[in-house]
This record gives sequence, C-alpha cells and structure tokens, in this order.
Amino acid sequence: MSMFDYDARPVTPGVVLVGTTASRGAYAIRDFLARNGYPFEWVDAGRPDAVPAVLGVAEVEPSALPLCILPDGSRLAAATVEHVAAGLGMVAAPSLRVGQTLRSGHRRGIHGRGARPSPAGGGRR
Repeated sequence: MSMFDYDARPVTPGVVLVGTTASRGAYAIRDFLARNGYPFEWVDAGRPDAVPAVLGVAEVEPSALPLCILPDGSRLAAATVEHVAAGLGMVAAPSLRVGQTLRSGHRRGIHGRGARPSPAGGGRR
C-alpha cells in the first residue's frame, strides 16, 4: 500500500449525489446545493468505476437517478430539489399560533395611496 492509497473524501458527512451530466434534475440539485453553500460530492453514474466505489453496487437503475444520499444515510431515489431540501431540514412547515389561520393575519388592500387616484401627470391642481 502506498501513501496515495487512501480515501480523500471529507470526514464530515455531506450529501452524495449520483447522476449523469446530462440530467436536468441532477443539475438542479447540484445548483441548489451550491447556491446554498451545502457541501456535496458529485458522482458521475456514467463512469463505470465511480458508482461501485460509492454505493457498493455494480450499477444503478436509470429510473432511480438522480440518487441522493443524505448525511444521515437515507437515500432518495429519483430525487428532486424539494425532496433534498426537506431531507436536509431546509424546509419547515409554517408555524401558526393557536386559533390563527393562514389568512387571518394578513390584510388585503393597497397601502400608500390616497383616497382618489392622482391624474396621469401626477400633479395637483
């Protein structure tokens, strides 16, 4: 064993995303994670040696891609941005006070206008 035979992946568990470079869904998840500063490892399913090294299986069904492995070890097959965000705890349900509905705290109307609309020129006579 040489000094170069070691696992260079980070010690801190992060998201592992398995997909193809042509996948629109995988690109959306990669973009989402990068924009939010969340560390992730990209595994190209098109490379024959990459998938067995990470997943321990010979290949992944194309219908399961993009496959996302979360830091807690759970796997999201055919993942979407919404699934990944929920799995990472980035999405929370709205908190409501007792007796409050979603619309009860909101007022309707346009604020900042007078009783009458001003003329097209904006000046007053």
